[in-house]
Amino acid sequence: MVLVLLDACFTRGKPTLMPSILERRRVLFASSSPERTTLLAQFDAGLYPGWEAVGADRLEQAHFILQMEPCDVLVLDSELYRTSDLDGLAWLGGSDQTPVVFLTDVTPGLVVEALIQGADHWLPRDLALSCPALLSAQLETAALLGDMRRRYRLAGETLADCNKQVSRLVSLLWESSPAEGRSGWFNQRHMLERLDEEVARTRRHGGDFSVVLGEVQGGPGEKLSSTETHQLATWAASRVTYAKRRCDVAGQYGPHGFMLLLPGATRMNAVGACRRLQSVLEEPPAPEETPLPPVQACFGLAAFSPSSATVKALLRQAEERLDRAKAGVGERVEV
Repeated sequence: MVLVLLDACFTRGKPTLMPSILERRRVLFASSSPERTTLLAQFDAGLYPGWEAVGADRLEQAHFILQMEPCDVLVLDSELYRTSDLDGLAWLGGSDQTPVVFLTDVTPGLVVEALIQGADHWLPRDLALSCPALLSAQLETAALLGDMRRRYRLAGETLADCNKQVSRLVSLLWESSPAEGRSGWFNQRHMLERLDEEVARTRRHGGDFSVVLGEVQGGPGEKLSSTETHQLATWAASRVTYAKRRCDVAGQYGPHGFMLLLPGATRMNAVGACRRLQSVLEEPPAPEETPLPPVQACFGLAAFSPSSATVKALLRQAEERLDRAKAGVGERVEV
């Protein structure tokens, strides 16, 4: 609790009220014994510097006060209720987890039960009431515990907010990233954007340009599992990335296929590139690589021409030829 005092000072010969802040802690005494009145009077008399006290003679009243006026420490007298009523002290502290100091006779069973049920500290009643220095030290210790709990809760809330922000930023970064996380090559959205750029460049400046759609699938009679399909996609991405020209752009196309953009490549150049990739992809993995069943690579390619001078036309031709290659109609490199 913070108490604001108004001090008088003088500015240019005139008195001016200036605020000074004195921090005071607040303790709630929940007790039905006659000593409660005496103890509250000691606080009013200033025997506990930096503290102010309020009292409650029922548990319900104590709970209400804690809900309405948060306190730094709750001092709870065991005489306020029977031992059989010890069904948990945490509810008294409320959401701020006010530390509870339990006052009782030196009865081991009662002390153990109170600590199990949520009391943070305990003191012998007679000793606490007769020695203000001891009670004051215990109140300070309990108040520091409450401060630590509140800081811990605040840190947890702040960390949770940070985690939400980080998750949101990671999602935004993931959505804006042009690369696929599993295979490491460009995603389909980025490939279509690059295809549109290459078509526009070729239409504007002339020259050759080809687009290849490919897919690696199990060999004749081979049915790949879901795990093998993912492994195959990652392996194919690394092989294609290694074998392509530096100026070529490779990336994801469809659920299991890939796209290869070949700037400056004629139809015959593109066929040669597909033959080279076919040899690389159908070569069995090295002993140190992930073992895979026999596979075959199929390609459908389309070259830029006046009759196929749009992205839609190029993709339609390449997709139709890839479907024929996968169906085994003619060559596995369809032009």
